[in-house]
Amino acid sequence: MSISSNSKRNVALAGACLGGIAFAIPQSSQAALLSNVVFNDVLATNGSTINSAAQSYVSPTNPDPATPTATSTNYDVASSKNATTSSLTSGSPLQLTIPSTSSGVSEVQALFTSTPLPLINVGDAIELTVTFTDNTGLNINSSSSVDIGLYNSGGSAPYSNLQNGTATSPSTVTGINNSGAGLPNDNTGGVAGWLGYETDAFGASKPKIYTRPAQSGSNNVAQALVSATTTGGVENANGTQSTYTSQSSASDPLTAGNVYTDEFSITLSSPGIYTLTQSLYSGATDTGSIVNGGTSTSGPLSVLTSAGFDGLAVGFRESDSVAGEMDISQVEVTTNVAVPEPATIGILSLAGLGLMRRRRRT
Repeated sequence: MSISSNSKRNVALAGACLGGIAFAIPQSSQAALLSNVVFNDVLATNGSTINSAAQSYVSPTNPDPATPTATSTNYDVASSKNATTSSLTSGSPLQLTIPSTSSGVSEVQALFTSTPLPLINVGDAIELTVTFTDNTGLNINSSSSVDIGLYNSGGSAPYSNLQNGTATSPSTVTGINNSGAGLPNDNTGGVAGWLGYETDAFGASKPKIYTRPAQSGSNNVAQALVSATTTGGVENANGTQSTYTSQSSASDPLTAGNVYTDEFSITLSSPGIYTLTQSLYSGATDTGSIVNGGTSTSGPLSVLTSAGFDGLAVGFRESDSVAGEMDISQVEVTTNVAVPEPATIGILSLAGLGLMRRRRRT
């Protein structure tokens, strides 16, 4: 399915300003319209960490030590199965894994800025772009999906130690979708209160966009950010969850070994209304052929409109009884509004990088 560049232009501003430097914006280029780089992490080189132990789910009293910079953060793995083989080492992408399963979710959760980015004026937009390799087992049927999302954290960092969903004893529960009986704060703190949206791109089925309300309940699935309405995914026990499926075509199954770029944008299209757009491209940029995509509009969301976005998640659901591995090579957040302090200093040097990395869409 092809996303019209005209429809994207209609919800974007005609110009942007970064750190006092004005940019001339070609009207036909959505990439340029979102050229203010908030966060750009090349995972193999930028010094990000994975599963920092200081914000443990079992002992959630310490703040997460990895304050996000313009190019790095801490990624916490949360999984309904044993994803302890997930890793991030210098010179390699972030390898997010799951063992063979008929129903399981693995994801990474992270803060991408210490200052939430609000969408205040009509036309304000934010976009998450994730480049990854389907190492094996991703998005291969109508129930398996590749998922990304943007959220407001409410000042709460993700928990670590949620990557092993095979534990059965209440004293060692360390994965989403396990009973949290006997553990402190089993359904509070971490990302339980994060508010936002996520997209699920399915194999041979239409992609979907979901709201992600605050969570509650009696198990660790309250700590899930992606893969709505599935085992190990978002349960929405503390709110009403909406699904948007206006996309008109099914996605193509992914091919193991190939590189893909998944984009998710949120635009304030009218007061209190967000337009949500997801596009999955073949290749390492948003210039390849579209594997799937679509647009959907939400209802009034006053809390998110005022609070802004500072958190993200990337993950996948496996449902075909094969092991899966998603190798995440780059995570980028861009906007067409001024980037708030304290991130602005680092952003100036990254703006050119963001423009060079992306070619113009037509």
